[in-house]
Amino acid sequence: HGDTVITYKGAWDANTSHHYTQTVGAAAEITFTGTKFTWYGVTGDDHGIANVIIDGAAPVEVDCYSQGRNNSFRCYSARLPLGKHTVRIENSGKKNPECKGQFIEIQRLELLAGANPEQADSPESSKPVKSR
Repeated sequence: HGDTVITYKGAWDANTSHHYTQTVGAAAEITFTGTKFTWYGVTGDDHGIANVIIDGAAPVEVDCYSQGRNNSFRCYSARLPLGKHTVRIENSGKKNPECKGQFIEIQRLELLAGANPEQADSPESSKPVKSR
């Protein structure tokens, strides 16, 4: 959809498959119209805790720590009422006590644009994680 906007704020790096940051407070903001949001990223022993904030609500902490590296891991998913939404994924600066770093990574986002969140056949294709 043409109304989907992804904006990266703060220090982010990128490679061919994803964006990543270690900077506390760095954030990605996704604005879209739809009924479902899913963030796929990376977990690992050097990955910290992200805050996910939907439409200005209280942050949900998402711990991206794991003993081994996991690519394309479903970090967070939410069903939403039909409408325009803003999702913010930010580096909280917090981490698991066993964690060696505070990376947050975004590999892809899946946004469901249909009016019915049960309609699995109408998701937008995975959104590239390019800056705008």
